[in-house]
Amino acid sequence: MSLGLPFRPTRVIFRLVISLIIVYSIFTHLSNVGQPARPSNVDLARPYDADFTSSSSVGLSSLSNEEPTITSTEEPTGTPNEEPTITSDGDPIGTPAEDPTSASEVDHTSPSGVDPTKPLDEGLEKPLDEGLEKPLDEDNTSSPNLDFPGRNHGWSSHKLQYSIPRRNMTVLLSGRSPDLAHVQYWHFNPEEPENDRDALKEVKIDIKRTCRKSWNAYKTYAWGQDELNPLTLTGHNDLGGWSASMIDALGTLWLMDMKPEFEEAVMYITENVDWNRTIGESLDVAETSIRHLGGLLSAYDLSGEKSLLFKAIELGDMLYAAFDNEQHIPPSRIPFEHLRAGRGRPELKELASKLSSMTLEFTRLSQLTEDPKYYDAITRINKALASAQDSTLLPGLWPAQIGVSEGFNVDGTTFNWGTDTGSLYESLAKEYLLLGGQEPMYKTMHLEAVDATLKHLVFRPMLPGKPDLLMIGQAEALSSTKTTFHPYLDHASCSAAAMFALGGKLFGHYEHVVYGDKLARACAHAYSLFPEATMPESSLLRACPDLYPCEYVKDNGTRPAGFQVRDGRFSLRPEGIESIFILYRITGNIEYRDLALVMWEQVKQTAKTEMAYAAVKDVREAHLTHVDQMGSFWMSGTLKYFYLTFSDENILDLDGWVFTKGGHPLSTHSVKGLSQVLGLESSGV
Repeated sequence: MSLGLPFRPTRVIFRLVISLIIVYSIFTHLSNVGQPARPSNVDLARPYDADFTSSSSVGLSSLSNEEPTITSTEEPTGTPNEEPTITSDGDPIGTPAEDPTSASEVDHTSPSGVDPTKPLDEGLEKPLDEGLEKPLDEDNTSSPNLDFPGRNHGWSSHKLQYSIPRRNMTVLLSGRSPDLAHVQYWHFNPEEPENDRDALKEVKIDIKRTCRKSWNAYKTYAWGQDELNPLTLTGHNDLGGWSASMIDALGTLWLMDMKPEFEEAVMYITENVDWNRTIGESLDVAETSIRHLGGLLSAYDLSGEKSLLFKAIELGDMLYAAFDNEQHIPPSRIPFEHLRAGRGRPELKELASKLSSMTLEFTRLSQLTEDPKYYDAITRINKALASAQDSTLLPGLWPAQIGVSEGFNVDGTTFNWGTDTGSLYESLAKEYLLLGGQEPMYKTMHLEAVDATLKHLVFRPMLPGKPDLLMIGQAEALSSTKTTFHPYLDHASCSAAAMFALGGKLFGHYEHVVYGDKLARACAHAYSLFPEATMPESSLLRACPDLYPCEYVKDNGTRPAGFQVRDGRFSLRPEGIESIFILYRITGNIEYRDLALVMWEQVKQTAKTEMAYAAVKDVREAHLTHVDQMGSFWMSGTLKYFYLTFSDENILDLDGWVFTKGGHPLSTHSVKGLSQVLGLESSGV
């Protein structure tokens, strides 16, 4: 594939070798296949940096490229702080290993002082696939006529202890229902004042500049590692050592037309990332799916770069092995030794969000490989969730924790849309759209969940001025008739606004779009109440008696008025801008761009450090203190959603693309699958 770069002999040789291996594999293993055709590369989402159209006049003026610097309490030298990595759902996972390399010792001529020709994991213990049985029985075979370099080694040939015969797997539905509703607003105004076009372009340039600064810092100080420590300027590996930030950022690099950076990352991933070698003792199934698998599949859908699809299939095969138990339910975390031996078992209770975290990624992987096993794996779990939906203490909602050791136990008492359950609720309407409207189960699940949320979790906050806002809190169900409600506002729950609006438009419940609008504006309002920082991680408010406006009653001097901050951190989360972006694309209301601009200036100023961007300890502090974290979702989600909000609305339109929990767009239309990449006829699976 050509990305418009200068001629590079090493890249040509590398691609020639890969092509020869593919041809050799096909002739060796596929006696029924003729000479493969050379696939063409299709640019499915052309990056766009030129002037573009929007709907009407935008209040974007006096844009300054100067950003105030916030003084850190950390010097960019020495060992990183012992700060936990924040997962894509907002939970800390582990503690980064210390890196003895100080900033003064870093070789700036080679990123992070790392030899890019050497595998990141050189010197580690035995490969993860050592000891795996090679011969496959018929029931374990995925797609026997779809081979590529590496497919017949390691996890693809792993013999399962609890295999499911292909004849018993859920059939992957294809095509598109003629009744599938149009989602994105269709009448964006192509005419707008030249001043507004220039202003929009300046915002995009500013966001791209921020992304480039973040990427360059990662490349210089943490190349090949999972994440950058932006204060001590070192890297750490809490996500397997498989270059999480690099893989997570691929789609953003492509969309921002950072093609040299994209190509360099693809080359590194292809040559150095090996799922059979890891830094760590266990696999975080959900995070690896959200960040790595989602990032690879999205980058393939965007670019057509076939090496990314190969990497995604290799990883998908390893993740599929996590389902190898009597319940066919993956544990949230599994020791690699147990994964190899088929001894992975879920905990007595698992978070609802973890159970459903692979829905979109595994569905897309099955669509691209024409192999139903991935789709079957997550469909079995989702069918169990659907069956249990009306059996909970708050029918229609799922509790934060679900018992899975013996059957499917949904007697948990905590209900919310935060980090515990958000991924589950978010996936329902998106999965319906990804399947072309062919599976009504997800429509039913989504609508029941929304109705129950409106009944039990949505509240109107008591605030000065009686703003027309709604929020989603948390309920503790003591019994089926007795419930305690907590009027919380969690940053993670801001994504609910996007799901209300998407499902409302998709299923013809336009009142849900209105609810989504009020939920999205509530999060933007929370940003505005902290003008020198951003919205905090979690706050406690007071609820009006019902969903109608009520008079504000003064409290004991909370600041800002009506908000009692429970957790003042800002971890560079994307959920706030995600909902603003989705609501703009669905409604066409230009006010969302104005809200996004205010949020962007706050985020940029709050997170900026000398060399990169960092999380904030407490947004209430007069002098903000940075935390030594720059989660991979900063580039994969937050910057991407900001950039797309100010981009041409035809780029990644919401009818052609579905965004995963990790902010990765997956195509809802036909894209070259594995058989086409290899020049083969469809397997007809």
